Amino acid sequence: KTKYVFFDFETIFDVNNDNLLVPYSICWYYDDTNTHGNSKEIYEFKKEHMDECNMRFGFNCCNDFLKEIINNCPKDTKYVLIGYNSSRFDNFFIANKCLNLNVLSNLFYVNNSILGMTINGKHQVFDLCRFTACSLKQACKGFQTNPKKIEGFSHQEIQNIFEVSGIEGLKKWELENSEKLIEYNKTDVMALCSLFHKVKKAIHDICDVDLTDFMTIGQLSYKCFLK
Repeated sequence: KTKYVFFDFETIFDVNNDNLLVPYSICWYYDDTNTHGNSKEIYEFKKEHMDECNMRFGFNCCNDFLKEIINNCPKDTKYVLIGYNSSRFDNFFIANKCLNLNVLSNLFYVNNSILGMTINGKHQVFDLCRFTACSLKQACKGFQTNPKKIEGFSHQEIQNIFEVSGIEGLKKWELENSEKLIEYNKTDVMALCSLFHKVKKAIHDICDVDLTDFMTIGQLSYKCFLK
């Protein structure tokens, strides 16, 4: 069976790191809604879903995330890791760690983006932004997600702290502002989950296809043109 995993990294810019962008926090959510294929079941957000989100902090957070995905997945389950604009950012973190863990295959790279890859022989990735083509804030507003994306979280503040005080300063900030970071990261993930199901249902109603069978809206459109 297929299960969706919604995730989001928070990152800082590090000129001394070969990858430049470095994740310092990740949140992910295992979605138990049975919506794979052509199911018309509608996802409904509940406050307890926030408590079901998983969080990891620090520069090893991506590695921790992948080990959880690989080691704790039931044998009969395949995960689809769903991010937002992840083909341009998050998927690079994941691919790099998967390469180190020797669990990466079928990498599909085009126009500076990783549109697809296979993790540990079965798990896949999916970027919802390739179908909405706008910011997460704009998409959540347009599709009236529940929850909505929250405002007021300053990425520049964290970047400034890291540039002045380094990793120790970042760790100190995380400890002192953990509630703010957790709320922001979790809300982004749950907003993405709500958005995905709304977009998925809309595309199914219009085109009678499963959104996750495609990598981009262009690929989906061409399929529909051929009908």
